[in-house]
Amino acid sequence: MRSAVRTMAALGLAALALAACDRLPGQGQGGGVAGGGYSSRISADASGEYAPVEPVTVQGRALNGLYIGRPDDFAAWERGERMPGYAPVMLMLDGRRIEPVSYRVTDDEVRFEGEGGVRLNARIDRDALDRARRNLGDEGAVVTGTLTVGGRTAPVSLRLQGGG
Repeated sequence: MRSAVRTMAALGLAALALAACDRLPGQGQGGGVAGGGYSSRISADASGEYAPVEPVTVQGRALNGLYIGRPDDFAAWERGERMPGYAPVMLMLDGRRIEPVSYRVTDDEVRFEGEGGVRLNARIDRDALDRARRNLGDEGAVVTGTLTVGGRTAPVSLRLQGGG
């Protein structure tokens, strides 16, 4: 009987531990971008991969790019429909994906906060984005702003890769 009670108690603790592991990044956390959480107000498609116009390194970490998903990707994420290793907005630093702890994305703005104090505050130039799409990519900046890593901030300019 004692063995059965111990087994049930162990199973209960294991279930609690698994539930804690299922917590998604940023879920239930305060602070961060716009008070934490995830929000998007997108009427225009800004999806694509964006690469630095010039190399950007902050605190020894190189920015490789920014990924922005489609509006329906944001809607699904915000409803809680999430896949491991994917988010509708991600930064690439040192060849590694940084998923959001919180974000706010609109037609002309990206505010992103990731693990370890990584932040991007940027504006999307809609005219430049439209031009880049027409030209299948353009060397000009489409997204401009600042990247913060470990308390240090640097300016960033990103171009659309391959026309999106």
